[in-house]
Amino acid sequence: MAQDRFYIEDFTINPGETMEVAIILDNASVFSAIQADIYLPDGLSIEKEDGEYIFDLTSRKARNHTASSAMLSSGAIRLLIASQTSRTFSGNSGALVTFQLTASSDFIGPKTIILNNIIASEADMTQHDLPDETCTVSTPGGGEITPVQSIELNCKMAKLTPDATLQLAVTTSDVGTIAWASEDESVATVDQNGYVTAVKSGMVAINATAASGASTWCAIFVYLPGDVDDDGRVSVADAVSVIDLLLGN
Repeated sequence: MAQDRFYIEDFTINPGETMEVAIILDNASVFSAIQADIYLPDGLSIEKEDGEYIFDLTSRKARNHTASSAMLSSGAIRLLIASQTSRTFSGNSGALVTFQLTASSDFIGPKTIILNNIIASEADMTQHDLPDETCTVSTPGGGEITPVQSIELNCKMAKLTPDATLQLAVTTSDVGTIAWASEDESVATVDQNGYVTAVKSGMVAINATAASGASTWCAIFVYLPGDVDDDGRVSVADAVSVIDLLLGN
């Protein structure tokens, strides 16, 4: 007789990809309900709508079966599939429920999805404890992706006037998510897309850090035209400095 199992088959996903994943029920017994706790590794997430995880039942459900879920304090997502009238699932093998799974742009496998605390129930409320299951999630190439050791920007130094902007970008491929930061936001700011905005006169480094830890920076010089003495404003003193320079003083 086949073993009762509720499991996800091993699969491969690309960083940044969203794909449909099925949870399969192989049942020698006839079940009307099932629950499981799903532990996702970092970098994988299940699609939500209005704050609720989306699980879609397949044609194996009875008409009044529903799927509900909740996040537990342990970090697991508890999935419950049940029918108020204790209707049973059809068939003895195949996908019972599916969900949309997204890998972050810096996801690197192999990593493991864990299903445990799996409890199935027959129509007469007889419960069965099913075995814990694991699923290996790989990335292309078997997960043997070497994190980048260094990254480069499209610009190493730039001069801007206040309120001017500059789009910085990493030119190194396969770096994943980049974290951007300004060492002095009073001089220039940068958003998480590398978009720099000059604020006031001064010099600041804009840092870019990849998920692997590799980092680099761009020097931004912000200047105010006519501000000869570099005090952040254009004044009579600047004009005097220019005249003295022209007169050779």
